[in-house]
Amino acid sequence: GGFTYTISGDCYVTGNVQVGNSGSTTNNLNGDKLYVGGNLNSVGTGPIFTGTTEIVLNGTGTWSTVYLRNAITINTTGTITLGTLVVYSSSINTLKHVAGTVVTTSSTLRINSGTPSIDMASITFNNFEISNGATVTLLSDLNISGTLNIGVSVGSTSSVIINGFTINTAGITFGTTGSSTGTTNIALNGTGTWNHTNTGVIRNNLTINTSGTLTLGSSVRFDTGALTYTAGTVITTGSTLTIATSTTLNTAGINWNNVTISTVNTITNNSLLTIGGTLTYASGSVVTFAGTHGWTVGHFVIATSGSISHILKDSLTYTVTDSFTSISTTNAAKDTLASSSGTVKAILTLNFGATQNVAYTNATRIDSSGGQTIYSFNGTLTDSINWQVLNASLIGSGVSTFVN
Repeated sequence: GGFTYTISGDCYVTGNVQVGNSGSTTNNLNGDKLYVGGNLNSVGTGPIFTGTTEIVLNGTGTWSTVYLRNAITINTTGTITLGTLVVYSSSINTLKHVAGTVVTTSSTLRINSGTPSIDMASITFNNFEISNGATVTLLSDLNISGTLNIGVSVGSTSSVIINGFTINTAGITFGTTGSSTGTTNIALNGTGTWNHTNTGVIRNNLTINTSGTLTLGSSVRFDTGALTYTAGTVITTGSTLTIATSTTLNTAGINWNNVTISTVNTITNNSLLTIGGTLTYASGSVVTFAGTHGWTVGHFVIATSGSISHILKDSLTYTVTDSFTSISTTNAAKDTLASSSGTVKAILTLNFGATQNVAYTNATRIDSSGGQTIYSFNGTLTDSINWQVLNASLIGSGVSTFVN
């Protein structure tokens, strides 16, 4: 532990190279290149080696090294097989594939902190993990046949940054309370799952474009970037999509199960948003819908309270098929559902047969003439159509449920 080794002139090993560590102190390997013709592996735990020497895998062997931080290049006429778990972290170096067959079956390559660059477009990884606060720069596309794991095994409270080219992956598992951000677009283009086992959120642009089937877990979380659907079967049964900050949606073709919107949030909706279950404005949220399209939802629930104004884009149509619930706390703290325009109405249609439970809710420039009349207990109406105010003299002291 704690030694520095310097290579003067390239060093060629025809067989195996093993690095080790007697403790947690970092060793340094500096100087010219180290060529490995056989296996590259390690013993011990913790940070093993770092430094300026580039390690080149130029033969046939297994790469099962963990905790190695030098630059690594695969450039061989042979075959390199990845071990079950390969861990890499570096603040200055690059993982690169130039030539050679690479077998990734049953393997996971984990980027465990640091700021490495990756240039391995010609390799299809099995599973790939980015964790522990890593910042990754992709110098070419990253291809994953299995699952992209974010913070699943290491760094469950850390955020990661992914910049550069596209990640193509069959599935995503998110195990951190942090987030993923950066310029990289994540493309779900195989058959797999998208699930969050913790409260972390994807903030990279995310595209669903697959000829296979994507199955959503019970909880998926996305915000800040653009969420786009292009092709593929998406199974949303039992799932809830949570959006916590301003987001762009273009997901026509997906029938979402439940969608919950929280905090101060502008949703730029550029294709019809379809929700078979419930669209919920969470308590304390301030929601604005913008963009070129409205939505169709089964149940619309405004769970906020405290004189909050929620905005629907003027001229667009928003349709509720099963129920509408909006109950603020008191007459002195009414919520408002309003058009984005000071003159042009937004269209909110409550289908005939749907239930409604609306109290202390104001409607400002809302046109509901396409469906049933909406009754608001002690609400205030401003330039709205097919709304009526009920008060205690008409229905008694309390809130009732109405069906037209």
